[in-house]
This record gives sequence, C-alpha cells and structure tokens, in this order.
Amino acid sequence: MFTTIQKLSHTVRTEFGNSEIKFTQEVWLAPLHGVGQGNGAGPAIWAVVSTPVLDLLRDEGVGAAFNLSLSGKVIKVLGYSFVDDTDLVVGGNYCNHDNITAELQRSLDLWQTGIEATGGALVPEKSFWSEVLFAWDSKGKWSYSKDSQDSSNIIMKDTNNEEKILRKIGPNEAIETLGVHLTPNGKDEIQFQAMKEKSIQWANKIKSAGRLSRQDVWTGLRSTILKTLEYPLPVTCLTKDQCKKIMYPILEVSLPGVGISRKFLRNYIHGPPECFGLDVPSLFTYQGASHIDLLVTHWKEESTTSQLLRSSMESLQVEIGLEGNPLNINF
Repeated sequence: MFTTIQKLSHTVRTEFGNSEIKFTQEVWLAPLHGVGQGNGAGPAIWAVVSTPVLDLLRDEGVGAAFNLSLSGKVIKVLGYSFVDDTDLVVGGNYCNHDNITAELQRSLDLWQTGIEATGGALVPEKSFWSEVLFAWDSKGKWSYSKDSQDSSNIIMKDTNNEEKILRKIGPNEAIETLGVHLTPNGKDEIQFQAMKEKSIQWANKIKSAGRLSRQDVWTGLRSTILKTLEYPLPVTCLTKDQCKKIMYPILEVSLPGVGISRKFLRNYIHGPPECFGLDVPSLFTYQGASHIDLLVTHWKEESTTSQLLRSSMESLQVEIGLEGNPLNINF
C-alpha cells in the first residue's frame, strides 16, 4: 500500500471586514482496498467489481473444459467466486500437463491485475493451490498422484509488490474456505473432524456455563450449534455413522439439560412434533434433503452448478453401467 501527501490550500474570510486568512494543510491519502469489513452492500459491490475481471479471464481463454461422459457436451469452467473468496480452475481435456502450472500462473496474474485495477488486493498468506493428477496401475485402476513431475512454483505478489511462493496442498489436504474444509479428492474426513470438534467445544461450554435453564439449553441447541453444523451439509457426503458421532457430544449434554434422558430413542428426538418427536434435525437426513434441493433447484437452470451436476450424473451412469436415470435405480 502506497501513501501520498497532498497539500491543500484554504482561504477563510473573517466575519468583520474584508480580511482573509490563508493556510496550507497536509493531508495523508491512502488507497482503500475493498469496501470495508461489515459493509452490508459488500456482496453486491463485489459482484459488480468481480464480473468484469472474470470476463477478462474468459476473453483470454483461461479456465477448464470437460466433455460430458455420454452426451459429449463440452462444459467450460473458469472458476468460482463467492463473497471475497475465488477459486480459479485450469485444466481439463484441452490442457497439456507440461504447461499446467504456466497456465495457472497466467490465470492468477490476470486475476491479480484485474483485482488491483478495481481497488482490491490479494493476500498470499491466505491463498493456496493444488494439482489433481491421476495414476493407473497394471490392472487399470486409478488413484490420485501424490507428487507431480512438474516442480514449478506459483507466484503471487503481496500488497508491497513482493513476490511470494504460494503453498501447495495435496489431493487429501484441505484448508477452510467459507467455513468448509473441501479436499481436491472429495473426501470428507477433515470436514468430519472439524464438525466433531465444534460439537465437543459446544458441549464443553454448556457444561462449564453452570446451571442453565431448560429454555436456555434448548434455545442454544436449536439456534447455535445446529445451525453451525447444518451450514456445510449441502456440499458434504458424510456417512450416517459420522453424523451420529458428530451429534453424540451435543445430545449427551443437551438432553439432560432440557430434562430428557440421554437414552431417549433417537427416532423420537429427530421425529416431527405431530409424531410426538422433539424435531431435532438429523444431520444425515438434512444432508440428503439439501442434496435433493440442489438438484431440484439447479437441474433445469443453465448455470455452472447445473452443468457440473449433469456431468456428475452422466459419470455415475457410466460408472454403474446401467441404463436409465441412476436416481430411479434401487440402491
């Protein structure tokens, strides 16, 4: 960030007479990055600012292109941008592995140039990149490659215009982005551990809070920890057992706190009021419902999410080797 000094001259006319007083004031000026933390118009402003930058990258031909497994349709993905987080994607069928890092570096340079031109800034310490490669064994089974033959680094400039080497994460590693730990290989083990830790922390805080009323415990359960755990579920594929393990510390503390036995049947805990249930959401059921909601909402839309869902569905149909809609097949 560069700071400049500007001299401003002021002339003040006195109330009596025609005398004037002149003085000079030095003003420190500095460019403002972003729109300020907590600005209610932040998301809308970011959409306006980021759109022409994304158009710039699209015009330069960066991104990734993939063929759908059955229809052969080509989908192109430039990246994903939400609030102040952006993921740039490079690769696909039309990108040579030998120049994959060079193409990613070009994409990053264009993005950084556009963001700086609109008053923004990138922070290398909060940025990272990963490379997804596949290896096949003698039996034709694939796995994720841990190491790449390409040892090139990805460089990002900080606010002082100094070049920094971005950290690289493996396919099985995850760094929290927008509150979710997503790994390039799609595994949820790190996210599961993060959610379990949050449930343990919440339970410990309820224990250490002293004697809380039943209403306070119930309100804390419904409006705090459950909302925290529900947030990432649309993009996770946690198993039923994992969901139970996440909820176990919470129910062990909250049920006695509201005057209910810890051993109360879980079907009644998660059941609706009309069936004499407590209406405590089941994480596994909520996760499945959120997946269905995504399909219903985006399937007929011409959006990037819709294209990715169609690509996954066609790949699933090829994988299981059966005709017809995979969702209509008895699991």
